[in-house]
Formats: sequence, C-alpha cells, structure tokens
Amino acid sequence: MGNDKRILVKGYLRPDGTSYYVSIPKEVREMLNLKGGEYFVMKAKPEKSKISLTLVDFSDEE
Repeated sequence: MGNDKRILVKGYLRPDGTSYYVSIPKEVREMLNLKGGEYFVMKAKPEKSKISLTLVDFSDEE
C-alpha cells in the first residue's frame, strides 16, 4: 500500500477508565478532512503490539 503513512499519536485513558482515545495531529486531520465525529474500524494485533485505524463511512439508520 503505497499511501500508508505512519503517524505518531498520543493516547489517553478517560479518568473513569471506561474508554481510551487518541489525539490525531492537526496536519493529519486536515489531510483527511476530519471534522470530528467520524467512525473508524480498529484492527488490533496484540501479539505485535499493533493497532490500525481505518476511516469508514457510517450509514445512520433513523
């Protein structure tokens, strides 16, 4: 995949311990036109200490 780029992000655990979130750098948000509220699919490979995030479209059914 020629468009892959590794980006350093910082992770945070919420004070109540219910979830973990990452801070995506501004230049990456601008490159991907992220405004907030986007959905990602996370693929975890614990044996390799690796997590991949893929931006996805979400069809909200009302």
